[in-house]
Amino acid sequence: MIILNCENRVIKISSDQDFSIDIRKQNKKYNHIYTLSNSVNGEDFATKYSIVIEDQNNQMIDNAIVIADNAGIASPQMDSAVIKDDAIILVIGMYIVALDINTLSMLWFLTTENCYACFSIHSVGNRFIAYCEGSIIGIRRDGSLEWEFTGRDIFVSVNGFTPFELNDEWIDLVDFENNKYRIGFDGSIIQG
Repeated sequence: MIILNCENRVIKISSDQDFSIDIRKQNKKYNHIYTLSNSVNGEDFATKYSIVIEDQNNQMIDNAIVIADNAGIASPQMDSAVIKDDAIILVIGMYIVALDINTLSMLWFLTTENCYACFSIHSVGNRFIAYCEGSIIGIRRDGSLEWEFTGRDIFVSVNGFTPFELNDEWIDLVDFENNKYRIGFDGSIIQG
């Protein structure tokens, strides 16, 4: 579970693999249910993130569940979500999703052909940067794709290299074949 604080609210994001779309099997009630792609058909194999907003007294204000194809990280990590401009931006499966922090309505969602699985989301300047298995993605605040960078192979490492490292002025990347890249926050290649 990750906990984010925003003004007088607490946002809790956790995995809820027991939730079912089938109303006869539901063990928990959500005010908002968002399904992405074909995840409803194979929901037993879907990734399901619960988002709960509470006040300072731990009283629930609202909640939602986002269901996506099973890919990436099964439970949210600290860099799976950011808060920016009254929105919760999170990565789940092969999607980047934005929810309004006040209403939990979906503002936008995005995926690309090369995402495969999204691992982390970062707010950098006037954009978001998503670290995905097959690409690094620059996203405008409105959720539109600004740029996408792909390497010669996927951005995971089995040799102890850090495949994605966000620095002050650039991003260092290492792909599965140990090819190294350095790109700017605008997606331009600096080295590699």
